[in-house]
Amino acid sequence: MLQWNIGQGSLQPLLTLMNQNHPDLLGQVFGPNYSALVAMLREALDQQLVWARSIQDPIRHLLFEPWQGQFKTLGRLQEFQEIEAQSAAGIFRQALDLCNEFGVSSQRAAALMFDIEVQSGGIKSWVKPQILSDFEQLEQSGSDAAWLEVARLRIIATRAAASANPKWVADVQNRKLAIANGGGAVHGNLYDLEAQYGISLNSAFS
Repeated sequence: MLQWNIGQGSLQPLLTLMNQNHPDLLGQVFGPNYSALVAMLREALDQQLVWARSIQDPIRHLLFEPWQGQFKTLGRLQEFQEIEAQSAAGIFRQALDLCNEFGVSSQRAAALMFDIEVQSGGIKSWVKPQILSDFEQLEQSGSDAAWLEVARLRIIATRAAASANPKWVADVQNRKLAIANGGGAVHGNLYDLEAQYGISLNSAFS
């Protein structure tokens, strides 16, 4: 559902919950590999990464079978999807907290903050003063509320992207500005957030 993975330590809690709540189902899905999966969850992150690399092609970064099929099967289980949904809901609550922190309130703002939480884990502490400083310049312009909301979202998108890995700054900025602007081309695909997903400048809190 989101970008959960071993490297960021975000997938392990979901697998742990699944094993705590539905060990029988997890055992059925992974069969003889179940014990290795559970053992991995008890290791430190560096050893978990060693394990993850051991079950995938080092060039194409695709999981070897039967792991590939087993993880796909896991993703199709309603019980695991519910765990994913609970995790995603927690991240969305964090996104709404960010909206409050930066004084933006639209559905588009919630989508942008959710994207930032998922992709970057939030807005870095040293980026916040930069954003607020840019906001002060805007507030002197006296423009209407909708224009100001979008302008703030563009600032947040640009500043958040600039704090990413230099290799990916342009790509991250393009994606986040598309959300801030309500649409645009991302990886060659055109998006219109309101027409396709119902994400508008209406309040996310009403």
